[in-house]
Amino acid sequence: MAAIHINKEAFVKRVWDFVNSPGEWKFIGDKPAIIDFYATWCGPCRKELPELQQFYQSLSPSSNIQFLAICISDTKKSMDSFMKKNKFTFPTALDESGFLVAFPYDVQAIPVSIIINPE
Repeated sequence: MAAIHINKEAFVKRVWDFVNSPGEWKFIGDKPAIIDFYATWCGPCRKELPELQQFYQSLSPSSNIQFLAICISDTKKSMDSFMKKNKFTFPTALDESGFLVAFPYDVQAIPVSIIINPE
């Protein structure tokens, strides 16, 4: 699976509107979600990602859980190459600067996973 790319507007619309509600955690999705932040150059991330791949593969298409990995502080070329080389098929988005998505979630170290319940 090729990486999906998410921009600020799409993230605000699909996940969390941190622009209009910066102090209020209100998940927009209708299913629980696991969002994992990683980078291709991060050693601990490289150890964790195969387990996340196994978890993602265990989810059925009708699963009540959404999973999204966000590659931060990296390039599209590096991320795509990394995903292909490791045969990762989970959906992944790119936050090249680390400020579009990671910053609003207050991600200060990686890897980190956030579990969001829509209720």
